[in-house]
Amino acid sequence: MGGHGCSQGIYPPTEDPAIPRYDAMRENAHKGFKWTRGTVRTGIVGLVIIPVATYFAVRKFDVRVPYILDLLVGSVSSP
Repeated sequence: MGGHGCSQGIYPPTEDPAIPRYDAMRENAHKGFKWTRGTVRTGIVGLVIIPVATYFAVRKFDVRVPYILDLLVGSVSSP
């Protein structure tokens, strides 16, 4: 049968060298982090502007999402 890695053939399986490099990068990402104009902008947009805009949009358009229990039971309760 065809396949990749040849784990049962005459060649021993080898590990991709990118995997340990990626692991090391993820483990040490906090060491190279700096607050810059771009990271502050991303944080403010993602943690403040989008949630506030979503809140006001839901209040303005009166969006109601039925609860999971109402979906299972089959009745939609109105407040």
